[in-house]
Amino acid sequence: RPLLECGAVTAIKALDGPTANLVETYFRLAQATPGACVWQRGNLRGCTGPFSHPICNFVVASDLTDADIRELGRIAETRDPFHAYVLPGGDRSKTARRLAAIGLSPTYRLIQMVAPPLHELPGLQPVEATTHAARLALAKFMVNQFFLSQPRQFREGIARATARAGGLDLYAVGFQGAVLGSLMLCREGSTLGVYNLCVAPEFRNQGWGRNMLDWVRAIAGTEGRTVTLQCDDRLTDWYRRAGFNENGEITAYLRPFGGTFDTM
Repeated sequence: RPLLECGAVTAIKALDGPTANLVETYFRLAQATPGACVWQRGNLRGCTGPFSHPICNFVVASDLTDADIRELGRIAETRDPFHAYVLPGGDRSKTARRLAAIGLSPTYRLIQMVAPPLHELPGLQPVEATTHAARLALAKFMVNQFFLSQPRQFREGIARATARAGGLDLYAVGFQGAVLGSLMLCREGSTLGVYNLCVAPEFRNQGWGRNMLDWVRAIAGTEGRTVTLQCDDRLTDWYRRAGFNENGEITAYLRPFGGTFDTM
């Protein structure tokens, strides 16, 4: 049988709001990558593509069966790089042992966090990028904040996919004609997901990041949503001070071929 058959990805079981937002965001980015194949088998939902980056070479999974593990091993051994994102819930230690048996090792973890909405708009008003040219310019700004150490071809590929991704809104904060900060929003169900929140180095530690988060929480208040995000565990204290609380953990597993790649 063919390794994978492209097709629509549907819900296997109900995910909670923050996790559903994350999964939706990952697939919207993946589907915007040229040549990507989105697929579903058993409890595995994933994407494979010709761009050699986890943006389009990954699975998201929880409560894996023996058949899921065998299928995941079969897929992962053909891809470099390839990430398996284990979602919150279930027996995580058991999942880790089963993934280790097929050669996948934990490479990083993201802390899922949530915050209630605010009901008063701050003075800060980010501007949405609505044309493709504006989205691409803003996506390049984001990529340069997160992936500057990566080769140019990777940064350009991620920026193009981000600019093309439908349903992911890009916003900029400007100062004296230049972009000083940006963020990406995903609306999914009752949640408003924050991604790629970043501030240019020369404007950091001045409150811009916190102000952007307050703006998102105020937007969530007008829309009746809860705000969610995922962050490196080194940033959890900063987000707690901004009004967020931990809600779960996502662990990324990688087959250790030759190299490692930055996260999304």
